[in-house]
Amino acid sequence: LQEIFREVKLQDVLEPFVGSVKETLVFMPSLSYPTDQNVGVRVGNELIVLMPPPIAWGDSAPWSYKDDPALAFRAALPEYGAMLMNSYLSQHMETVSALSDKSLSVGDHYRQAHPMWQDQFLGLFTASITAMYLEQAVSKLEARSYIQHMQRVEHLTVLPAAISVFQRY
Repeated sequence: LQEIFREVKLQDVLEPFVGSVKETLVFMPSLSYPTDQNVGVRVGNELIVLMPPPIAWGDSAPWSYKDDPALAFRAALPEYGAMLMNSYLSQHMETVSALSDKSLSVGDHYRQAHPMWQDQFLGLFTASITAMYLEQAVSKLEARSYIQHMQRVEHLTVLPAAISVFQRY
């Protein structure tokens, strides 16, 4: 993970949307078993993301994080993005209240899983910035793979349109 993030400045990706990032971004492996979920927490001035090791098949050891850097980016950006955007939205509640009166164009399946406007927006935001970053830092193929995963598994069918909006922003 140190090799993957040595030259990466995720703050540069997030700041156009949430303003100056004053928090320290901490990313660390979680080797606890049987976790398979990324966890993001705020502790003081640190935003900490814990990422489980890549999945191992059969009796083989877990893959090295550096074998697939996109996995780390796919873990880090949604967690940091959600924590930072959540803070940003809470600082602009008057605007959020006016916007949240209008429903977002997410499908019924996604809306049932995420009934609150803010959760829907955070899902669109974090998936969009993650796809945009994957295209820039890894490859267009990796970004398309991520978008397809989010559409099929998470039922975020409107993601390509959301990405277009955030790119224009």
